[in-house]
Amino acid sequence: MYKQVPTSLNFVDREKAVEKFWEDNNIFKKSMEHRKEGETYTFYDGPPTANGKPHIGHVETRTIKDMIPRYRTMKGYMVPRKAGWDTHGLPVELEVEKMLGLDGKEQIEEYGLAPFIDKCKESVWKYKGMWEDFSRTVGFWADMDNPYVTYDDNFIESEWWALKTIWDKGLLYKGFKIVPYCPRCGTPLSSHEVAQGYKAVKERSAIVRFKVKGEDAYFLAWTTTPWTLPSNVALCVNPEETYLKVKAADGYTYYIAKALADKVLGSLAEEGKAAYEVLETYVGKDLEYKEYEPLYKCAGDAAEKQKKEISPLATDIIPGKECAVLEMADGRKVELGLGKNLGQLQLEGTVVTNDSNRLAYKQNHSGNPSTLEYNTIIIPRGGEYQLILSDGSRVWLNSDTRLRYPVSFIGEKREVYLEGEAYFEVSHSDKPFEVHGGGQCVRVLGTSFNVMAYGDESKVQTTLVSGSVRVVLDQSDKTVLLTPGHQAEMDKNSGKITMREVNVENYIGWKDKLFMFDEEDMVTIMNKLARWYDVDIIIETPELKEKVFYGVIRKYENISTILDMLKKTQNIDYLIEGKKIVIKEVR
Repeated sequence: MYKQVPTSLNFVDREKAVEKFWEDNNIFKKSMEHRKEGETYTFYDGPPTANGKPHIGHVETRTIKDMIPRYRTMKGYMVPRKAGWDTHGLPVELEVEKMLGLDGKEQIEEYGLAPFIDKCKESVWKYKGMWEDFSRTVGFWADMDNPYVTYDDNFIESEWWALKTIWDKGLLYKGFKIVPYCPRCGTPLSSHEVAQGYKAVKERSAIVRFKVKGEDAYFLAWTTTPWTLPSNVALCVNPEETYLKVKAADGYTYYIAKALADKVLGSLAEEGKAAYEVLETYVGKDLEYKEYEPLYKCAGDAAEKQKKEISPLATDIIPGKECAVLEMADGRKVELGLGKNLGQLQLEGTVVTNDSNRLAYKQNHSGNPSTLEYNTIIIPRGGEYQLILSDGSRVWLNSDTRLRYPVSFIGEKREVYLEGEAYFEVSHSDKPFEVHGGGQCVRVLGTSFNVMAYGDESKVQTTLVSGSVRVVLDQSDKTVLLTPGHQAEMDKNSGKITMREVNVENYIGWKDKLFMFDEEDMVTIMNKLARWYDVDIIIETPELKEKVFYGVIRKYENISTILDMLKKTQNIDYLIEGKKIVIKEVR
């Protein structure tokens, strides 16, 4: 019989009782011994800072970290849960300095390095007991009797061994990076160390003139980090922002953001004379690849030695945006997207409206269209858009996609024609809804599903989220009835169609602004990136094409963020040259 728990016992008392039971009966050690014959799953606790008190934020991290070894233990693994202590160098040194009344590196050296280090080692264990008690209280299981300690010689030597191994494999390189430096401590600082003393202050910033090559004109650029100017080789502009070329009252010609022109140049105005005259207007993208002279000769000399040009060549590529082109039955074309308001149209008894990311058709029931009139929405590479059809069905359209559809549905069926990729939420009706494309027809009454039918892909995929769909091949009587969580994949070459269970989120994540890679090969991934970022991607190493990757990342990140994530999982490197990216294996 189970012991009845009295309702009067509060949660704290219950937790203390469980904690005591675990301690009295060595439950943690028994759980380890019970799995000692199992396969080892190594888990090292990401160490807390030993000289800092635990706080409420550590409850969450400790709880999450405890879930993984508990899960693996339940799966039969032997999980040695090694605790550890991060004996942070600089924060500990500063605390000991205050305790000893010292100020700076010179006084530490006068005091003696060996006794100072001994004091630091004593300091790091100031809150050890508090951490252990806290860990027991939250139910965190870890071997705290035999922890790893970052100041221990064995740990330090293991780090040097790892660095030596990396060096032997040719994976270390010499480079340059601008970092914060503390002259008092005589050491560079990490971002975490800088944040410890962070405070908001008012500080002067700089507006700098950069001479445009081949023109008697200057870029005006604002910076809060003037110490980076000696090594400057690139300026950034917003590709969608408006920029002006102006003749200013001070006699100079400037390129400047329109929104800031009055604020920056307004003080130059005199009685009867404007601060500036607008010569030309641009958007940021028009200025791409425009060259300027380096501020300091040393930057030019350094670039020359490296056989590189001083120019704002693109070293990254921004993501796509919500944009489309509407092609109407009479041949008219209208651009859709941010800042492009269609207004309201009347087409065949249907009201058509558009906001910044969605085109919507609404049947005017007072009208009675007798013929099918088709519109086509075209999503370019580097674009995405949403569409609401006249029956209320919603469609999300991916990059490099065309959808041909009636302005109003009439007749016995609702038919649309797809090239590319789209996610459908079909409104329920007695009339079947059919999506034609890629050599197949997807037939539904009302449901949610994704169709990938790009012309340059060898396969057509239909992934069902809810309801049911029937996939019918154009050139045969082959049909597949899908249930939720399954995908029909048709091979264009053989005409073979197969069905499999899948994680649907991996195939519809794109509509929720995510790239989701689950055992996807390099070619498939690069095709997706090429469409969204509107770039050409070359996989230079043939062996890379078969390698698979896992990961989830937001679509609205610059492409370097995604490529860097791939670099962390495989020995690859990449080179961005304008709108071309070369991927190669690092051997």
